[in-house]
Amino acid sequence: MTSENAPENVEETEVSRATGEAGSPQEVAGAGEGLGSDAPQSSDAAESSDSVQPTALFVRRERRMNLGGWVVLALVVGALTGLVWGMFRGVFEIAPLLIAALYGVIFVGVGLALVAVIVDWVLERRRVKQK
Repeated sequence: MTSENAPENVEETEVSRATGEAGSPQEVAGAGEGLGSDAPQSSDAAESSDSVQPTALFVRRERRMNLGGWVVLALVVGALTGLVWGMFRGVFEIAPLLIAALYGVIFVGVGLALVAVIVDWVLERRRVKQK
């Protein structure tokens, strides 16, 4: 499965963006010469195709969740815990269940998120010290 920003397609992507999807740079640079245009305009076209901005590639090296993902997961677990706790208490109305879910987010989710932040901080310090 390849994407547009795969390393083997970077040059093709840059060329197609520079030429406006019109074709190769030689076709675009030579297109203005046959129409009777003066030389400075064709040199401007050549300069604009030469000044292609580099494409930034972001590669995800590891398949693990980042800190934000763990915090969101902790808050969702807290909300589900509050909902389950409310249902075991015999509450089946919407407003009290939402309040129970919010209590779960506050008391369970925030605690789990704090643990996730501390674990991520310790792992990051250990990774920095190893380098």
